[in-house]
Amino acid sequence: MIDKKSIRKDILERRAALTPEEVKKRSRVMTTHLLSWLPRSAVRSIFLYAPIRNEPDLTGLIELCPDMIFSMPVVISPTQMEFYAVDASTSYTGNRWGILEPDDKNRGQISAADLNTLIIKPAVAADVNGYRLGYGAGFYDRYLVDSRAKHMIAVFAEFILPTLPHEKHDIKANFILSEGGVGEC
Repeated sequence: MIDKKSIRKDILERRAALTPEEVKKRSRVMTTHLLSWLPRSAVRSIFLYAPIRNEPDLTGLIELCPDMIFSMPVVISPTQMEFYAVDASTSYTGNRWGILEPDDKNRGQISAADLNTLIIKPAVAADVNGYRLGYGAGFYDRYLVDSRAKHMIAVFAEFILPTLPHEKHDIKANFILSEGGVGEC
């Protein structure tokens, strides 16, 4: 089996070749699928992410679902992140990796995930079993260790693989969202 580093490099190169228009169009399709799925779920709050490097952009949900509670991650130490409440008026600033986070002045309270929370995780790739390949820092796996929230991987369809190498600490997702819809893992 190919190692995580090789898979990551290959897929990031392929994803970098996507045009901004293609990413936007495919992200809209994914958002539409998620909007159709949400009423059938018990989700009341969504933990999103700020997309980088041609990841699917689902941040439009914040304006499309005004009754939903949204939160975004903030890296608070080299090994830890927390999610802070956001709304359509929140302003953002780039962290040391250039990832947008709610700025200090506009952060709501730290959000606690519960059974009615959906945590949407970005990914370089995912496999059909619900394992994700991220950038290798492990923030989501550490955050999700004791979480009872549902979690979903958001990834473009061609980056869903039959299998990915995974380790004991890798947290399996409940769902995968792609242009094909929401699939259970």
